[in-house]
Amino acid sequence: MPAIASLSAVRKISRVLSPLCLLVALAWPLVVAGSVIGGPISALISTVGIHANETQVASIGLWQRVLCAGIGVLPALAYAGALLALADCLRGFAAGDYFGLRCVLGLRRFAGRSFVASLLGLIAQPLCSVVLSWHFGVGQRQLALGLSSDQIGMLLLAGVVWTIAGVMSEARRIADENAQFV
Repeated sequence: MPAIASLSAVRKISRVLSPLCLLVALAWPLVVAGSVIGGPISALISTVGIHANETQVASIGLWQRVLCAGIGVLPALAYAGALLALADCLRGFAAGDYFGLRCVLGLRRFAGRSFVASLLGLIAQPLCSVVLSWHFGVGQRQLALGLSSDQIGMLLLAGVVWTIAGVMSEARRIADENAQFV
């Protein structure tokens, strides 16, 4: 009996999580762009990892912030795509189709797009550091590189989910094969 209660819980949780994924997918790129363009410049400089004095900070122009927003929104759009795929998978779970093609492909797409988003995030920081320090002058421009535990964790999670989707795909194939014998 615990398995039935467990599947019931999976269906209920999936019904809640699916629309949340959609909401976050829609909001995330807007939040990222808005925080880069309209947020405090000190937060942007800190996030990108450059060092600047007050004169340099004051000379950072709107065009630089807009360009950084465009660069920063690329990983956010990839994550949004990943969340849309995950929402589709969760809708399948909510319908009780745990090993259906929709769920397997949704998980696979979530994993792939999350991986791409993580890679884009690794590239976005150095690009933004160059954009923000471009006007500092020759010899003072900066290229900041960084690797966070969140980025490493997301890359690993994407690999694990990709693997789970592969196992689900094989389980689906075996179930289809067995159904032909019955």
